[in-house]
Amino acid sequence: MDPLSIAAFTMTLVGVAFKIVEGTSKFVEEAKAIDSSIRDFHESIRNLHGALRNVAEVFDQHQTMLPAEREHHKDIYQILKSCGAALGRLRLALPQLDQNPSTMAKARASFAQTLKSSVIRDLVSHITSYTQVLQLSLTTLTLGSVWNQQKSQDQVHVEIRKLTDAIRSANLLSQVPAVQRRASTEWDDDETTRVEDALSVTKDIQAWQTSADEVAAAVTLHDVDGASLLSLGPSFAKLPSTLDTNFAETVSDAASEDWDPEPDRKDGPSRDIMKHQFDANQDIVNQLVNCGLYLRASLFQKEGIELREQLGQPGGEDEFTFDEQAMMKERLAEILLYCESEVETAEAKTILQNLLSEELKQPEQVRDQERQSRLYHCLGSLHLKLGTLDKAKKFLSRALEGRQHQTPMPVDLVMDTANSYMKALQLSEAFDKARGVKNWIDMEVMPLNSRAPSPPLSDMADGNRRPSTMEELSQVYAWCSQNGFDIDAPEGFRFDACDFMTSSTSPLHKAVQDENVEILKLMMGHVVSLENGGRVGLPTPLLLAASTKNRDTVELLLRNKALATVRDSTGLSPLHRCQSEKGGVQVAQLLLDDTPSLLNLIDNSGKTALYMAPQHLPPDEKQLGFFVDGEHLHPVDCSNPGGGDAKLEKDRHYSRVAQPWGKSTSHRCQRKRRISSSK
Repeated sequence: MDPLSIAAFTMTLVGVAFKIVEGTSKFVEEAKAIDSSIRDFHESIRNLHGALRNVAEVFDQHQTMLPAEREHHKDIYQILKSCGAALGRLRLALPQLDQNPSTMAKARASFAQTLKSSVIRDLVSHITSYTQVLQLSLTTLTLGSVWNQQKSQDQVHVEIRKLTDAIRSANLLSQVPAVQRRASTEWDDDETTRVEDALSVTKDIQAWQTSADEVAAAVTLHDVDGASLLSLGPSFAKLPSTLDTNFAETVSDAASEDWDPEPDRKDGPSRDIMKHQFDANQDIVNQLVNCGLYLRASLFQKEGIELREQLGQPGGEDEFTFDEQAMMKERLAEILLYCESEVETAEAKTILQNLLSEELKQPEQVRDQERQSRLYHCLGSLHLKLGTLDKAKKFLSRALEGRQHQTPMPVDLVMDTANSYMKALQLSEAFDKARGVKNWIDMEVMPLNSRAPSPPLSDMADGNRRPSTMEELSQVYAWCSQNGFDIDAPEGFRFDACDFMTSSTSPLHKAVQDENVEILKLMMGHVVSLENGGRVGLPTPLLLAASTKNRDTVELLLRNKALATVRDSTGLSPLHRCQSEKGGVQVAQLLLDDTPSLLNLIDNSGKTALYMAPQHLPPDEKQLGFFVDGEHLHPVDCSNPGGGDAKLEKDRHYSRVAQPWGKSTSHRCQRKRRISSSK
């Protein structure tokens, strides 16, 4: 289907969504206390309405379809059709609002009860998933134009990486609820069941992800100095529409699939050409990995392994040694694990198992102990993720033993394996063994990781942690004791560790929560990990610091390499958390300076931090002005939690975002002028 036809179809869905929004708004108008189910439902449909409108606008302006986009356009159209079907069923399932004001409260209560039915909940969940896909499509639909704007290859790669990060962070497939098969009468529909509908959503989204990956790869791998993507046509030529006599006589033989005029001739280019092909292949693998296109990168890595095998055939000078084979296959397994899908994870597991078996078959004197330990670690970590704890403990134990006996001992790798091993032991309720490993780390390994004193933190440019002096450590231990921490615990004591068997927090979390920057500075040189979250539900120190909106605490953690891309159980990033209340502009600035891609991350409900900022206006208008007009302006739709171009949307931003407060156009313009003048 051509772009204009898709745009026209999308506009029909805009009308349907608007009807539902219009009807639902009667339940939320003039209400002091609104049921959360009604508010969330109304917001979900409004988000869909905005996404549909934006998609229709993009298709209307997207007159030319690039060859690589054809399949992706079909998949977007299928998403739109499925979304339209869900909207239709939803509209039929919703009750009609009685216009009599005296019955409004009763009607509102009845409506809230209706929204709690399993059928309505599943439909809204599917619509939310479709909304996220459509918002992401606003970016995928503009990839071709990004390339044709003759941006540098690095700029193109940055745009692609933003897109792939946004797709992964959206957790699209995890949003689709798992449902049990029930009688189709629950739908009041003779053709569709809830389970079939859920499977259809999954299938549609998987197809969309695949074609989006293909479009992104096509844009990534075409050189800016080469021909425009518009010039790339099909790889085949049309056969004649009418066959002349000579053509008719020879077509049967020439069209045969087995026809080959030189069947005994060896295929393939010369060895010199193949060497250049292999080098180019590995460059492309690196490009795709850097752009987050892991599935496509794995395919090229497999081709690279085949090319290298051909170069290493007997009679040549380029022997394909076992070490090189192991290196390339291990890289393939690593890329497959990045895909985070069941099929690719299973394939990576098989590759790692085969590599380890081949490694152990090598003569002991030539066996690579470092690789053997690394493979055991990878397999143990994978089994830990899959929940097969017995194998996880076995392999991680062997990895820890191997790394422990390396000379010199790789302290960071040992601690990494030990942490995974302790987690596997804890999940198996072997708490005594886990604490024994922890004590060994504290007493035997940590002393090996000490560093020479360095300048104070304020003088450090690279963010390295400096160990505290004994006097400073005594001060920190005294503070810990005063706050109820047992520094003489028999199982050992760490500033960043929470007792797995209790609900207590860690000293590090406590210092962040109390905004005690001086104590935090003294702790930094003795913290094993800044990513510990203790028990389930406890945020990492940076997430907690973002919630307090303490600039000094956040800056300290970021300078010591705390990950800004971490999420809590609801999908909120540190940037989301500093938007939850008034203030936080300086913290947001720090986070975006460290990790600009945070602005495009969405939480489990599909909202970006930019979407959350307007929720607290007025009076906190400065924060919204920072995101809209600040130097960290990114391609984000200001009124919808997923996509759009903030620069293009800037003029329309206030007419959309201000609607929840019911302000007039003149009021919004005045607010915009106040924000601009406040800078």
